[in-house]
Parts: sequence; C-alpha cells; structure tokens
Amino acid sequence: MTDPLPIEPFLSRVADPVLAAKLFDHFDNLTFFVKDDRGRYLVVNQTLALRCGFKTKAALLEKTAVKIDPKPLGDYFLCQDLELIRTARPLINELEQHPLSAP
Repeated sequence: MTDPLPIEPFLSRVADPVLAAKLFDHFDNLTFFVKDDRGRYLVVNQTLALRCGFKTKAALLEKTAVKIDPKPLGDYFLCQDLELIRTARPLINELEQHPLSAP
C-alpha cells in the first residue's frame, strides 16, 4: 500500500481564494465562494454564478444572499452567514439545498 499524497502542499497552493475559484471553475457540479464579514460574495466560481442566474462571476460579487435567493431563503442564509462570522463556530453536519435558476 502506498502512502497517501500529502495534502498540505496542495492546500498551500489553493490558499489564495481567487486561485481556488479558478480551479473550481472547472467543476460544473460544485459551487465555491468566499464571503466578507457582511455576508457579501467576494470570490465565486462560474458554476455558482450560473446557478444564481448570472452570466458572469462579476455580476454576483458584492451581493448578499438576500439579493440572490428568494425570500425567506435569502434572509435565512444572510442571518446564518452573520451568525457564523459573529461566533466563529463552524457549520457542521448541515446539508443545504439551493434552488437553481433556469439556464
């Protein structure tokens, strides 16, 4: 049995969120994003932009879930974002399903 590949060198290369978004642009079934302390999207991959109904990633940037998702879901996501930021506690064992915009 071979040793598993060391994950640290890989993670150190994708520590830059912009670089990570470029990597995740190649996965059409996976969304990636980074938000700021006000819940605004700072970095997203193309899949997330398309699923939110935008043609470009830039169109999604600086928006919060309230501007993206239908009520009451957008309000819930923003409150969740702000609570995570306030408490610094990770969100564990919670599966969230997001509605997809029509292509």
